[in-house]
Amino acid sequence: MPPAVRLRPPAPSRSTSADRTAPVTGAADGIGRTCALRLAAAGAEVRAADR
Repeated sequence: MPPAVRLRPPAPSRSTSADRTAPVTGAADGIGRTCALRLAAAGAEVRAADR
C-alpha cells in the first residue's frame, strides 16, 4: 500500500483586494455595476467606466 499523502492547505495570499485597482467596464448597470460594487465592498480601488 502506498504511504498516506498529506496535503497542506494553500498558503494565504499576500495580496488582498485592498491593495489592488480593479478596472470595470460597463459599470452603469447590470453585471458591470454589480462587479464594481462588490469589488469596492471588498476594499479594492475601483475604476468604473461606461459609454
